Amino acid sequence: MSPRLTYCFHRLFSLLLFIVCAAGLTVPVSAQENMNQPPKAELRELYRQIDTAYIRLQPQVIMPGEGYLKHDYLIPAGFYKQMWDWDGFFIGNHLMNQKRENAKYLKWWVLNFAHSIDSNGYVSGCITTKGPRPIFGKFAMKPFLSQGAYLVSKRLA
Repeated sequence: MSPRLTYCFHRLFSLLLFIVCAAGLTVPVSAQENMNQPPKAELRELYRQIDTAYIRLQPQVIMPGEGYLKHDYLIPAGFYKQMWDWDGFFIGNHLMNQKRENAKYLKWWVLNFAHSIDSNGYVSGCITTKGPRPIFGKFAMKPFLSQGAYLVSKRLA
């Protein structure tokens, strides 16, 4: 495995472990001990647990469109009123891959962000019900915004 691929795998696996722990799920001990190549059966079980947690948390992450956010939007927890770029992208992808009809959430994520692009092509990383929130400054159009549009168009085709 290349050093870059190993690094990416470790980052992804660490993120999965964080999600599992935050959701109060169990993590296979052998998967924790051997992060280089966890057994496929344990990864399947970990995925199943994460999927179960997502199903349980799904009603808390979908907010109805309100104010500046014209379409329903996705949030990383149940008490926020703002849409974040990366969070919505990954949640939308997961929902879309669970059921075809859930692709609408990623579509609406794309449309909400596309609506907030300014005349110079910049978009905020966070959008509230009152408008873009430039807390981290302005960003050039993010590649994963176009990736989200591409993925949802393929799924809905």
